[in-house]
Amino acid sequence: MKKFLTIITITLVTLICSTAAKADPSKTGTMTGTIGKYKVVMSLTFNQSNHTVSGWYYYASKGPKNKIKLSGTYRDQSEFNYCIRINMKETVNGRTTGVFDVDYIQQSLGRSSSLSIEGFFTTAGGKSYDVMVSRDINY
Repeated sequence: MKKFLTIITITLVTLICSTAAKADPSKTGTMTGTIGKYKVVMSLTFNQSNHTVSGWYYYASKGPKNKIKLSGTYRDQSEFNYCIRINMKETVNGRTTGVFDVDYIQQSLGRSSSLSIEGFFTTAGGKSYDVMVSRDINY
């Protein structure tokens, strides 16, 4: 039974990896999701020449006038290039107030694609929250 489950798991992972699109980020567009229990809106821009990322996010309850600046670096995380590791900090009034350690994941199935950013946000005070933001794209 264990051997059968192992074969099924390997088959599913291979199938997912073979259908995943090569991540070619330049801009994520507007993504929505959560940091912890808080609803957020986020947008990132990638500079492929020096592997840097910049952008913003805001808490939905505070509105877009209260955008928080993001900046950091990224690197490919898998041989299939559909997962990118992002390390970035948030700054408010020039002061670092938190750090994101997240994965950018792009998956394509047929005529649609999904982008997601998943991982952790840690405040300057050391509290950690799950991050999950995403966006669907239809071709």
